[in-house]
Amino acid sequence: MTKTCSKCRQPFVIPKAQLVLLEKMAVLTGDRRFPIPPPTYCPDCRKQRRLSFRNDLALYYRPSSLSGKRILSVYSPDKPYQVYSYDEWWGDSWDALNYGREFDFSRPFAGQFAELQLAVPRLNLYVDNLCENCEFSNQLTMSKNCYLVCSGSSNQDCFYSYRLNNSRDCSDCLYCISSELCFECVDCAGCYNCRFCQNTTNSSDSFFLLDCQNCHCCAFSIGLRNQSYCLFNQPCSQQQFTTAITRFSLSSRCALGELTSRFREFVKPFPRKFAALKQVENTTGDNVQNAKNCSHVFDGANLEDVHFAQFVQDAKDCVDVNFCCDNTTLHYEVATSGIDAYNIAFSIDTWPTASSLLYCDSCSNG
Repeated sequence: MTKTCSKCRQPFVIPKAQLVLLEKMAVLTGDRRFPIPPPTYCPDCRKQRRLSFRNDLALYYRPSSLSGKRILSVYSPDKPYQVYSYDEWWGDSWDALNYGREFDFSRPFAGQFAELQLAVPRLNLYVDNLCENCEFSNQLTMSKNCYLVCSGSSNQDCFYSYRLNNSRDCSDCLYCISSELCFECVDCAGCYNCRFCQNTTNSSDSFFLLDCQNCHCCAFSIGLRNQSYCLFNQPCSQQQFTTAITRFSLSSRCALGELTSRFREFVKPFPRKFAALKQVENTTGDNVQNAKNCSHVFDGANLEDVHFAQFVQDAKDCVDVNFCCDNTTLHYEVATSGIDAYNIAFSIDTWPTASSLLYCDSCSNG
């Protein structure tokens, strides 16, 4: 099906897989069935609309709408929302059901929903009550002792990182999964004690790696597979490796700058794979692992029938989603969901253990 975007006026194609998902997600009320109509926006405009509801990195100080105390929040002081601190929002001093109201069928839905969003208190930072000592993080669940970590789950003792899952003792990392003792790593999984590595999996005690797998004690190398003790893509002895790392002085800021420049020049002549796709079938996108029948997916793992998505893990039958993980099924037009979440459409911040939601905002815990 080909349509013209009602926003940017550009033509776009609605894949058959997307129509199949909409058919699956039809709303049933009694004996009546209400199908979800095909989109009127193109994929890029839909993504812009979804992400406009999510603020990851811009944090502000503002007074709590309940106690008046100074709190850190994703909402700036000029925003009209009612914003509570972590303890206040998860406390027992208020009940969201008290803000319930009758629906007025003589008025449009969107305006009434917007009024409800302005009235119901919002959490200052999206950190759920499964976290401990993570008050200066955002979009975090099931984590402990994390500081300025945004977007992740099941982390411990991590700092200054973005999109971190099931990791511990990591700092300054971007999109890392199941890793430990890593620093300045990007798009890594299953790594231990790695620094300045990118697109690297199942490696340990290594430095300055690019597109490497199953490596141990390797440094300043690209494209290695199942190697140990390599420097600049050349085999070396354990003593040579230890001596070289000591001489490079990785603890010196000035030396690190020089090493970074040297490594960038070293990897330039090497051929690169067109995209970081590993163990995929009938899948398009980049930085995707273990996926089947997926399209336009970026930064994902363990997926099946997922389309137009970014930052997704362990998901199936999802279209137009961002930031979803840990058993996410049947989602359409959703930003931020997951952890045993099922059948959710046109919603934001619906995690964990949420199901059968339509046009919902900040609903969680069953």
